[in-house]
Amino acid sequence: MAPRTPREVILARIWGEVLGIERVGIRDNFFELGGDSILAIQIIARANRKGVHLTPKHLFQHQTIEDLAAAEKVVGVAAQQPTVTGRVPLTPIQRWFFDQDLPDPHHYNQVALLRPRRPVDKNKVREVVRRIVEHHDGLRLRYEREGEEWKGRNEEEEVNEIFEVKDLRGIEEGGQEARIVEEAEEAQRSLNIREGPIIRVVLMELGEEEARVLIVIHHLAVDGVTWRILLEDLERGYEQLERGEEIDLGEKTTSYQRWSEELKEYAGSEEMKKEAGKWIEEMSKEVDKVRVDNEGGENLEGESRVVRVDLGEEETRQLLKEAGKAYHTQVSELLMAAVVKSLREWGGMRRVRIDVEGHGREEIGEGIDLTRTVGWFTSVYPVVFEIDDPNDIAHLVKSVKEQLRSIPNRGIGYGILRYLCEDEVTEPLRRSPQAEISFNYLGQFDQVLSETTIFGLAPEGRGSSRSARATRPNLVEIGSSVVGHRLRILLRYGQKIHRMETIDELARCYISGLREIIDHCLSPEAGGFTPSDFEGADLTQNELDELLTELSDAL
Repeated sequence: MAPRTPREVILARIWGEVLGIERVGIRDNFFELGGDSILAIQIIARANRKGVHLTPKHLFQHQTIEDLAAAEKVVGVAAQQPTVTGRVPLTPIQRWFFDQDLPDPHHYNQVALLRPRRPVDKNKVREVVRRIVEHHDGLRLRYEREGEEWKGRNEEEEVNEIFEVKDLRGIEEGGQEARIVEEAEEAQRSLNIREGPIIRVVLMELGEEEARVLIVIHHLAVDGVTWRILLEDLERGYEQLERGEEIDLGEKTTSYQRWSEELKEYAGSEEMKKEAGKWIEEMSKEVDKVRVDNEGGENLEGESRVVRVDLGEEETRQLLKEAGKAYHTQVSELLMAAVVKSLREWGGMRRVRIDVEGHGREEIGEGIDLTRTVGWFTSVYPVVFEIDDPNDIAHLVKSVKEQLRSIPNRGIGYGILRYLCEDEVTEPLRRSPQAEISFNYLGQFDQVLSETTIFGLAPEGRGSSRSARATRPNLVEIGSSVVGHRLRILLRYGQKIHRMETIDELARCYISGLREIIDHCLSPEAGGFTPSDFEGADLTQNELDELLTELSDAL
């Protein structure tokens, strides 16, 4: 059904842009179209910019355009528009970072290497970068150690030079790729969390119409959602300058400083006290150990290696657009089901604890809007999965879905309790070890750097994002994202603990299991509901199945 009202027209256009779909019906389900929590943030940010003021929670509660357009409009959030300065309390993920006591804390970055699809003006790129750093207070954060504690603060302005141009045009074409990597390595090691900068941008000129734009940001100020914000701003700002306009990045949303203060207040709430027991119980469960080749091997970043496997374009489309309809699942839930299945088949693990990463931008208070706030918001929380029969796909998918959805506020409470609450009740959490396996689904990037944008991803190496001397927190990190219309799965491991052949085997189990799950979800016999599909219904899975069978027989 086509949109009928101005509000529905705006939302349909935004959904189409973000989801990469030409036509969106007002009764199409957001998650069944391939939507996820990260895309929900992007949609709400764009809707707010168009004057349709909603929150991400609205999209989870009203999953069609028809219902979303009729949802109660929120009062525009009064963001802190002036430049933010002063103390910024550490958030849980930042406390986790400093607790690692890394030998080179300045070298722990995220990076993007971009290839302009047409010639760009270096002075315009410089001006856009300057305005982005001026606009987003989180890019001017500083951290220093005072005694045993690290403290954060926001600088009023960036006094360091963060943009530079490197002329690589005189280098033969075969040597340019090596120089790009060298320049990236140098930039990766150049950040300073005490004195700044924590962001550096290098434009490398390769020829008359060829260039690369390297953006390096310390992880303390960036995450997956932040990259989407910054890349959109880079694109928008450059287009505005090309049209001869002033750069206008729009209104700010809630500052990272305000968010960190909100977390401290939330840590003392009754809601958090009620959650503590759940997390202590979760961490007390006995779990199986991960299969290793060399028990006790050194687990350093410099010894880490990556195995990559990709899902084909058609299979990726089926995963994003079709497979979720069978059991009303999100993409991340199907990916996790494949992880659990592969660990059982690869390592015989019947009960496994996995550190799950989420975007962390949850709605825990009134008047908070983080849809365009730059910073490191990631939440990491442990989940214990049990599996008896890895071949019973229906039971596997439903079980994983229900376990993930039973977690309050998508896991943000675990980090708050562990790092911001200092009482006897939460002491067991502070002593809990990291899980041996981590899981992170970063979502879809094709709509951020589409074929129509000025900047696209470049193929060359980007240097080392982390110091070689840093200790890795997990034995195997399983990450995935959709890039170039394909699901890309990366398994990072330590070569002094696992042989490449061992992780290759795990990767094959994972991609094979994921294909089995997709095939099952597309089959005629697949389908069903779980208790979380019926808000407020106090039913077990068996009770729900029996009830649905009775209803079916009655019809």
